[in-house]
Amino acid sequence: MEYAPAWVCKALADFHPHVRLGWDGEIEEFAVLQLYHNRDAKRTFRTFWDGQGPAFSASGRPGYKDWDDHQRRAVYLQSVSPRDVFSGKVVRLVKSWARPFAAEYKETVDRQRSDIDCYIESMAHDMGTRLYKKGQGTQGGDAPILAKKFIEKPLSQRRMERGELTTDNLWRTCAPPGGFNKHIEADQGDPNDLGEI
Repeated sequence: MEYAPAWVCKALADFHPHVRLGWDGEIEEFAVLQLYHNRDAKRTFRTFWDGQGPAFSASGRPGYKDWDDHQRRAVYLQSVSPRDVFSGKVVRLVKSWARPFAAEYKETVDRQRSDIDCYIESMAHDMGTRLYKKGQGTQGGDAPILAKKFIEKPLSQRRMERGELTTDNLWRTCAPPGGFNKHIEADQGDPNDLGEI
């Protein structure tokens, strides 16, 4: 049986409090384990670490469980060679496997924003087609009458085409009447006049 270096076990536990190392005697390699909560462990498809070998505590003690078996269950994540464990490479590997929450959250928001943009464009196209067909209908055999609102594009659509209105600023408050630049232009004077110093 190989003993995991205590500094590696501590580094893994510092990175994430529920990551541990174990020794798999059958394949003679270390294993990266994660302590799942019991209710989450029931829903996972991963292999449980039940007797394949000793699991090391956060301080590096073999066979000593520093977690409550009624609350947590060790789950096998990945096997790692002894060379990677003793060199400390396993710490870098685990850190590279774990994706930062902020990056994952940003990707999710961007994907949702893209879905919303597609939905808005599809809905606007359908509504425009329906209104155009409705506007082309005749009244008593006369020529088709189109209301002005069907000929001119609505303000929101014109702002969308100019790039002023996107899903990023859709829920932001509008500028005051006259815009923000109205107050800035009123303050502009002679650029060479430095005023009183």
